[in-house]
Amino acid sequence: MDKEKENNPYFNMKTRKEVLEKLKELNKSYKGWKNCPGIGDYLLEEINLLNWVLGYPERKR
Repeated sequence: MDKEKENNPYFNMKTRKEVLEKLKELNKSYKGWKNCPGIGDYLLEEINLLNWVLGYPERKR
């Protein structure tokens, strides 16, 4: 579990609001770039990392 925290660049975000803002921004980007394989895959991976952080119980509201 600690390894996952270490490898997730978003884990230092303190609030759910901060994570949600970043998620919104990446979702918008993904819609525009999803047909470009490298960038689409990268953005999807970033979105998955953020979703993982969002679901982590330590996150403050």
